[in-house]
Amino acid sequence: MHIIGRFPFNSCETTALLLGRAIKNQYPLKEVLFVDGNCKIGKDRHFWIEVDALCYDLTADQFKNIKRPFFGVTINYHSQFFLGSSKVEIETQFENNDFYTSKVEQFDLYVQNITSYSNGRKTVG
Repeated sequence: MHIIGRFPFNSCETTALLLGRAIKNQYPLKEVLFVDGNCKIGKDRHFWIEVDALCYDLTADQFKNIKRPFFGVTINYHSQFFLGSSKVEIETQFENNDFYTSKVEQFDLYVQNITSYSNGRKTVG
């Protein structure tokens, strides 16, 4: 996937889609939300995942004021840096995402690899 090659820079949408799909595969009964928002400093557009009122933002550290990714931080903590403007269930976001639909086999292979790697580990809820 060409965008991931510059990770974490300019790869937040693809990363959030991959992570969200992997979490949904692992925990099908969980509500997994894809969040579209903006960085408070610089106003750059940004994407992340929310599950059980916790944020999973693997590309947060692409911004100057953030030193590491966020994995399971509270929405309140995350909102110090980012403002979410819309939230949608991950499956709905997949249905509406042209990047995913044009590369479905490759995308699902990445998700399968992420899911296999996390098997046996409790990563969410």
